[in-house]
Amino acid sequence: MNCRACGQENKEGAKFCAGCGAAIETIREAADAQVGETCRTCGTVFTVNGPFCGKCGTPRDAVPQVIANGSPPIKAVPAPDGVDTVTSGNKDQISRMLPIFAAIGVVVIIAVVGVFMVRSRSSEASGGIMQSDERNITSTAQTPENQEVAAPVPMFRANPQHTAVFDARGGTPTGSIKWRLKTDGKIFSSPAIAGGIVYFGNNDNTLFAVDSSTGQEKWKFRTGDFVGSSPAVVDGTVYFGCQDGYMYALGATTGSEKWRFKTGDGIGSSPTVVDGRVYFGSWDGGLYVLDAASGREITRYMTGASVYSSPAVANGLIYFGGNDGVFYALDATSAQPRWTFRTGKKLNSAPSVEDGVVYFGSDDGNLFALDAYTGVERRRFKPGGNISTYPAVEGGVVYFGSDDNSFQAADMSTGLFKWSFRTGGIIYSSPVIAGRTVYFGCLDGNMYAVDTETGAEKWRLNTGDKINSSPAVDNGVVFFGSDDRTFYAVR
Repeated sequence: MNCRACGQENKEGAKFCAGCGAAIETIREAADAQVGETCRTCGTVFTVNGPFCGKCGTPRDAVPQVIANGSPPIKAVPAPDGVDTVTSGNKDQISRMLPIFAAIGVVVIIAVVGVFMVRSRSSEASGGIMQSDERNITSTAQTPENQEVAAPVPMFRANPQHTAVFDARGGTPTGSIKWRLKTDGKIFSSPAIAGGIVYFGNNDNTLFAVDSSTGQEKWKFRTGDFVGSSPAVVDGTVYFGCQDGYMYALGATTGSEKWRFKTGDGIGSSPTVVDGRVYFGSWDGGLYVLDAASGREITRYMTGASVYSSPAVANGLIYFGGNDGVFYALDATSAQPRWTFRTGKKLNSAPSVEDGVVYFGSDDGNLFALDAYTGVERRRFKPGGNISTYPAVEGGVVYFGSDDNSFQAADMSTGLFKWSFRTGGIIYSSPVIAGRTVYFGCLDGNMYAVDTETGAEKWRLNTGDKINSSPAVDNGVVFFGSDDRTFYAVR
């Protein structure tokens, strides 16, 4: 049968289109665009009947706010009054001015070269050291280990989109312990690193701030219950939730309390901070939006069950799952639903968003890939057990663990598993990516480092107890906690 989205001919019984990846059953149920209609996003004229534009993938009835690659549509801007556009009548005048433009360009090039030579000589005079912070320098080399992405943000899963992709600069860890810090409680919380300080919580009702280079404690803050929520550090403030029902905001350098906000139950969800707003879920069933500066509640959305999932924020939407088995996409401003998607069982998994696709796991054993704008199912992957981790995604490949003691890499473009890696226990620690390595912990007590391309093990470090904490990577060091009550820095 021909796909009504792109026209690709598919074998009878196929579940997904070989051309565009759309779910065949979903396409059958969707409203059709008719031949001759024009896509309101990219302007393409439909040549086949179907619910999606064959060029940009936008649903026929979608409001043209964004196109498939996540960029805003380009709108034609009329020329101001009194300003002529280029027409056949003035092309000759522009042609006569080209030599003048060329001469100006030569002068500019000479000036730029001169400035560069002066700066180079200044650098040589100071021993060849330019006075700049090399952490702000972005390499353009595209070797596997230093290929760059958007700069990570010190929050759970590395950025608001929760892709869990960290900066690979600083070297590739080899599995040796740089330092370790013993605490008085098990460590489920995943760390955030900012300004040379690593922040994490433990089950002894404490949030720690520790020097990332030495492991020396900077300060600690006592709460009313254990801290399983992972902190976010934005604009000099540390945000984290606690099982005592409060969302806290502390000064990042001093640990002094700025504000706290009380919900109706404990908070296991890790906050996402974007554009002056704090987004998080609570066991009381609410998805909360607070003002980051004051802690004032802006709005909330109440679901049908507790919300453990940590929200991702992208495309002007809030993405998260609930224990009612529903995956939600809410407007990031009003917290009103744009679309929902129901699965077979509860959703504790935090979603990841990349290139217009949102990924998340369910207790029904499926890893779902949905269109981030419409909620239409694009693909699903089903390993041998329930999905027990939050996914990491890079370049259309999604990485995740399951409770059958296996870790998977699945390719969105083919719909197939790329490789599978066996461990000695269930994987609750969620993976992170840095360069060509994916790192994750396991209930067998090991922190694993696995090649993203081949699935081959690079190294493992055994802590002697279960690892629930998800790792974070900074400057060539992997940071994570363990049930042995110890926090580790591994290089």
